[in-house]
Amino acid sequence: MAKERSDNGDQKPKRTRKGGLREGRASGRAARAASARRAGEEARMEAEPSPRRGRRTERARTEAQPAGPEMPGNEERRRVIDATMRLAADQGWTALSMQDIARESGVALPRLRARYATKGAILADFIRSIDQAVLTRIEREAAGGEAASPRDRVFDVLMMRLEALEPYKAGLKAIFRDVASTFDGLPELFVTQLNSRRWMLAAAGVRTHGLDGAMKAAGLGLVYGRVLRVWVDEEDPGLPKTMAELDRQLRRGAQTLNRLDGPIAMVGATMRLACSVGQQVLNLGKDYRRARQERRQQRAGEARAAG
Repeated sequence: MAKERSDNGDQKPKRTRKGGLREGRASGRAARAASARRAGEEARMEAEPSPRRGRRTERARTEAQPAGPEMPGNEERRRVIDATMRLAADQGWTALSMQDIARESGVALPRLRARYATKGAILADFIRSIDQAVLTRIEREAAGGEAASPRDRVFDVLMMRLEALEPYKAGLKAIFRDVASTFDGLPELFVTQLNSRRWMLAAAGVRTHGLDGAMKAAGLGLVYGRVLRVWVDEEDPGLPKTMAELDRQLRRGAQTLNRLDGPIAMVGATMRLACSVGQQVLNLGKDYRRARQERRQQRAGEARAAG
């Protein structure tokens, strides 16, 4: 290749007629090839991360995972309740922990905490689920006609409830044995049981408002508690002892309510009279304060007029 000297004596490439510097084109091709090689190396490193980078990526992926698998609300509720009753039957209510329930049900502990604060809350939700099952069955079978008397309707409703409880009998027996030794969720359980009695009476067509309704709900609680003690120990699937005890308790409860009809009516009338008198006293007080305010305003107006 022809070369010429520069002013400082160095040789430099000679430009040809066909364009460019041959050495310049060669060096450009070499630079592009080196850049492509570097890009390939970087791509290969990204595709095959180092063990340290892989550990960091895996840790970030693990931390980003949710606390537990998402499940539909009813499915999650059923799994928790079923696991709780199974474990109660196996190891007792007192020894049962929320960690045991989470492990048995397959529901992550944070999700279990978000839904239930205590074991008592799970038991209260179990009672509500039985209420729902009984009410759904009654609604479905409503076309079959109603029993002749309120007592017969209450009998049918409570027997439906015991049938719904049958799969959980072993767990309930353990809970009845141990629940008196723990205060876990007792206030919520008390309120839930009271509401459950009212719903069962409503399902039987019995009115539950007022003092009379409160007495009926309390009486049903006593009846149901005594019947449950017989039911948990009965092994005959026909439940003859349970039905006989339920019939006896309902008859006794009806007789008690009949004897109390007079006193209850008297107490109700007295309470209504007391409320009426109290309301009249409040109205008189309001009228007195209004009249006094008007007199003050009148005196102030007269004083301004005289001045």
